[in-house]
Amino acid sequence: MGDVDAARAEVRLRRTLKMQRYRKRLIEKADCLRDEVTHLQNEIDAYMRRQRGRSASLLLPWKDVAKGLEDESELVAKDNRALKQLCLAQQQTMWTLHRWVVANLAIVTCPNAETQTWRYVTVCADPASRLCAFEWIAQHMQHNTDRVFQQFGFPAIASSTCIDDFSVEYQPSQDVDDGLQFIWRDQRELPYPMEAVRDWFARPHCLNMVGAARANWPTTAHDRDVVAEDDRVLELQFGGTLRYIHNVRRGGKLIHILFSEWCGLDRCVFATQGIRDDERLPNDAVQRNRMSWFVLDRLGPTRTKMRALNVMSQHISSDGFVSFEEEAVDGWGIDFPMDVPDMASVERRVVQRMIDLGSGGGDWFNTALRDAMERATAVRSAASI
Repeated sequence: MGDVDAARAEVRLRRTLKMQRYRKRLIEKADCLRDEVTHLQNEIDAYMRRQRGRSASLLLPWKDVAKGLEDESELVAKDNRALKQLCLAQQQTMWTLHRWVVANLAIVTCPNAETQTWRYVTVCADPASRLCAFEWIAQHMQHNTDRVFQQFGFPAIASSTCIDDFSVEYQPSQDVDDGLQFIWRDQRELPYPMEAVRDWFARPHCLNMVGAARANWPTTAHDRDVVAEDDRVLELQFGGTLRYIHNVRRGGKLIHILFSEWCGLDRCVFATQGIRDDERLPNDAVQRNRMSWFVLDRLGPTRTKMRALNVMSQHISSDGFVSFEEEAVDGWGIDFPMDVPDMASVERRVVQRMIDLGSGGGDWFNTALRDAMERATAVRSAASI
């Protein structure tokens, strides 16, 4: 009996000790969790303090906010003023173009030196309209290139026919007495690449003919400012392919010439148009209608068709063509006898003298062409060595 009681007491003791160890582990685990809670709470508090400090640093002072709003308002107001100015400029351009259309209701399909009109030769004072006029005249000249060569009797490009002539014709007009029209034509095939003919002869020749290299005008500060502004705008918009050239010719006559150039893969076109009416620059009271085309067409790697047409009218004033006598003396330097019974025969001789003088320019043209292409050939030969 005593052994049994001793055994039961030992079991109870082991269970008691086991429970004590178990309760101790629970107490230790609870203490660890409480410590972890305290640590995490401290982390949270530190994080919240950092966030509050950061948010406070991101807030702008009210003065800075007000300054930003003021700057933005000024930018919007500036844009609004610029848009209003653009709107006014567009309205001015539209009004100028409207007046131009109203003044020129008739639709003309081709530039014609036989028509007494200012339609193709006017540039406006308004800057935007002025640029439109330059571009429109140049595009008109380019668009009618083939038509005008056909109009003046040029052979087809594929034809082997060569022409080099100068003629004087009467140009009929419904408003004034008949006037003279001076026409120079040239067509030939050249044994050179199109680019060589273009760079060594065509472009320099055309610019030389309108006096670009020897321009001796303007002379006043106002005119210089206008010319400088035109040059700047045309260079910016067209990169040198459209130029407005001014020169004083024999007798002190001031001329304004619009020069344009278009170069494609197989064709180059150089065209000039005399400007008789410029609203920002002085215009001579007596002028000529002037138009010219100089065209290169590629026939092969080393073959180029060159065609040139120059059309010039008799001198014109606000009252119409000047007299035949004045044209002969002032325009051509030909003595015109007045007291002659048979004036018709005198006029025929004077016209023939004009043809002789105009045809003499063909010799100069042929010489200039030969010299230019000889220089081109020499440069190409030296480069290939």
